[in-house]
Formats: sequence, structure tokens, C-alpha cells
Amino acid sequence: MSSRRALRRPALALLALTFVAVTATACLPPAPTTGPKATITHCPVAGFTYGNGFGPLPGGGYHYGIDMGAPEGTPVYAVRNGTLWYWSTGDVGGYSLYLKADDGNTYYYTHLTAYPPYLENYTRPVSAGDEIETVNHTGNANGYNHLHFEIRMGGPNGTKIDPRPTLDAAGCK
Repeated sequence: MSSRRALRRPALALLALTFVAVTATACLPPAPTTGPKATITHCPVAGFTYGNGFGPLPGGGYHYGIDMGAPEGTPVYAVRNGTLWYWSTGDVGGYSLYLKADDGNTYYYTHLTAYPPYLENYTRPVSAGDEIETVNHTGNANGYNHLHFEIRMGGPNGTKIDPRPTLDAAGCK
């Protein structure tokens, strides 16, 4: 009988510790269910219509941004304060810019109006709302005047996220 009592005490102690652990963690706030988000303080283009969205493309491939259709020459704006980097004059996106923003994210703009070759790899500071380029159809835009806009969390090689929720939250139309 004494061996049963000897086993009961540790079992009761273990049960009590388990109860305390479970009830203590139940009082903690829930863990966040979503990762970091991007916020913009200015829309990249005004008066646009949505084209291709973020996700798989018909026929294969993946579209890592959102297409914002607008007439050729429509102004394109910095969505946040940061450093503008004139990136490319000849890849599939045609004329492209990166905005390395003050929130640690990078915003990518492409299919822009041609800029002089000497600007490639040039950087300059910008403020949210500054006009930085104009809409065009350079690169593989196939004559469709639009801005292809991407959000890359954490920098130019960061995780690409769907820009639509960020644009909607900022009231972009």
C-alpha cells in the first residue's frame, strides 16, 4: 500500500503542473496569424483599372504583381518615402524602377516610359507622392499601357506579396 501512495504523490504533482501550464498559456494573447504587412501612403497611379492580378497565369507561369491599366503618359508616383533606383531599360518589364522605402520593403514598378540610358543604376531620394515616371507599355506589355506593381517584403529580393490588399487599404482606385 505504501508503494501506491508513493506513486500517487508524483502523479498528483504532475497533474497539478499540467493544469497550471495549460491554464497559464490560455491567458496569453493569441499569436499573430499573419506576417508583416506593407502599407503605402500614396497610390502608385490614379484613375486605373485592374488587369492581371497576383497569382498563376493562364497557360503557366506566375504573375508576382498587379497590373494597373491607365492611358500612356499617366503619372506614376512614389508610394512611400525612400530611395528610387532606376533599374533596367531592357528586361521583360522594359523600363523599371525600384523604390527602396522607409518601411524596409521594396516596391517595383515596370512597363514605364523610356528614360535616358545614363539613368540606369542611378539612385535618388523621393517622398511619397512625388511623380517618378509615367505609364507606358515597354517590355513584354504587348501594347497594353499599364503599370505592373509589386511589393517585396524586406528588400529587393524579399518575399513578393499580393499588392491588392495594400492598394485597397490605401483607397487606391
